[in-house]
Parts: sequence; structure tokens; C-alpha cells
Amino acid sequence: MSLVWFLDDEWDDFAYERETLAAHGLSLHVSREAEVAADAPTVAPQAVAVLNQVTAPMGAERIALLERARLIAVTGAGHDAVDVDAAERAGIPVTALPDYCVDEVAEHALLLMLAATRWLGGYQERARRGPWAAVTDHPVGLVSGATVGLVGFGRIARAVAARVRGLGCHVVATDPGVDAETMAAHGVEPADLDAVLARAEVLSVHLPLTPATRGLLDAPRLARLRPGAVLVNTSRGKVIDEDALVAALDEGRLAGAGLDVLATEPPPPDHPLLGREDVIVTPHSSYFSQRSLADLKRRTCQQVLDAVAGRRPEGLVTRVSPEQL
Repeated sequence: MSLVWFLDDEWDDFAYERETLAAHGLSLHVSREAEVAADAPTVAPQAVAVLNQVTAPMGAERIALLERARLIAVTGAGHDAVDVDAAERAGIPVTALPDYCVDEVAEHALLLMLAATRWLGGYQERARRGPWAAVTDHPVGLVSGATVGLVGFGRIARAVAARVRGLGCHVVATDPGVDAETMAAHGVEPADLDAVLARAEVLSVHLPLTPATRGLLDAPRLARLRPGAVLVNTSRGKVIDEDALVAALDEGRLAGAGLDVLATEPPPPDHPLLGREDVIVTPHSSYFSQRSLADLKRRTCQQVLDAVAGRRPEGLVTRVSPEQL
């Protein structure tokens, strides 16, 4: 049997992958994050394909060990954990699923907007320990009718825009890769980043992690947000300067934040954004539902089967010549 290598640090059940691949003469070897380095020298050269869970690194050094691989399939929408340039130089196609879990993440972003704006973390704590009373000593706002700013305007941001427009929000967005006509077609006002920051009462971040976006929302840019704004991030933690965010919250310039992602995951127990009444943190879970997980497993396995059989898989993020398939 040919071998498929699965780098994973999150899932517990691989029955679907094992059964689906075995039906096509492929075995599955799973390496947890702590096992990847030890497994790589012996497993990587045998692998005809790699399933790469989004937080498991596949850098140039590891890619160089892949002697037989026909594909690196990222089990998610973002492919920043893979050195795509190195894979391309090695002649190994890389795939991702940019249209996966769009509704799940959009709903989660809306959930975080509402929770952070309505000070849900603080209310939970007050209900638990008292006093049992409405809060008058902290800003509590309303998403309905607010100006919502979107940084990035891909599939998920567009789904968020549709949802918040249903709450009567005015939506302003920035994305250098999207033209004004497309934004207008979605009922969204285009603007540059500075204008979005200055106008947003709720700012929602929807960016891939690239050299250009790493640390994009730093102290000077966070300072451009209007006083009392709420910041939501369901994309990548390293897009935001977390020290600057903590300072903005401590100084009362921001009313709150809702974060599904952090720069370090999992975070240390003493992470300064954990345990705050003005911050809602969820454990990089916005992608998840039973429906989305089933969809992800089915589609990533199909990508592997297509590549191994010489067919063009969906979701290619690298340039592929016919001889690579």
C-alpha cells in the first residue's frame, strides 16, 4: 500500500480517512505535532501525499524530504503553514479549500461582534459572582445600526456583510484585491484601510496571514479606531499586534474584542487577553460544525485521490504543469 502522511494536532477520529483511502490502496500514517519531527525522516520519503492540518508546519526543510509526494493538501482554507514557494520548486502541488466553512466562520464572527459589543464576558462573570445587576460602569453597545468595518473582502467577509446588513448596519470594507463594483454589488461601501478604521464601530478582520498582513493592525493603526470600537478577528492571530491590543483595551480606547485566533495557539495560561471581562476568546473553533467537518474530510480525501490518480484536484494554490499530475 502507498502511504498518505497526515500531520495533525487536533482531530481524534480518522476512520473516514483510513476507510476512504484504503478503498483506493492507500494507507494513512498520522503524526501528532510532537511526533512530526521524529517521524519525518522515515515517513516523508514514503508519502505519496500529505494531509496538512492547518497548524502543523510544512516548511522547506520538511518538503525537501518528500521524494514521492504528488500533493500537499491543507485541511482548511488558509495555507500559511505550508511553504508554497518551496513546494512549487519541488514540483509538489498544494491545495486548500478557500470556500470551506464560510457560513460557520461568518456566523462565528457575528457571534463575537454581538458578544463583545454587548459585554457578554462581563455579564457572565457578574451573573456568576455578582452583583446581579445591569452594568453601568462599562461601555455596552449595540450592533444593530452600527457601522461595521471589514478588513478583507473575500468569501467570509461577504457572508458577514450580508448578515450584518440584515441588522441595519452600514458596511464599509477595504481589500486591494477587490474592485469597487464588486463591493457595491454586495451593498458595501469601499474605502481605504485608514478610512475603515476611522469609521468602524465594529471592526471585523478577514485576512490571510502573509508578509504584508503580519502585524498589520499595530499600535498606530489601532489608535485610528474610533473610541469605544469593538475589534473581532476570525482570520489569523498574527495579523494583530496583541501587545497593542492589550494597551488599547487597558486604556479604554476600545470597548472590547472578540477573538477566535491568537498569535500563539494554544496560548499560555497567563496570556494577557485571557480572563478579561472585555474580551471574548474562543479556541480557533469558528470553522467547526458537524457539517463542515464532514465536508472537509470528504473533499481533502478526494483531492488526494485525484492527485494520486493523475487528475487535477480542486483548490490548487500552486501553478501546476501537466507532468506534475
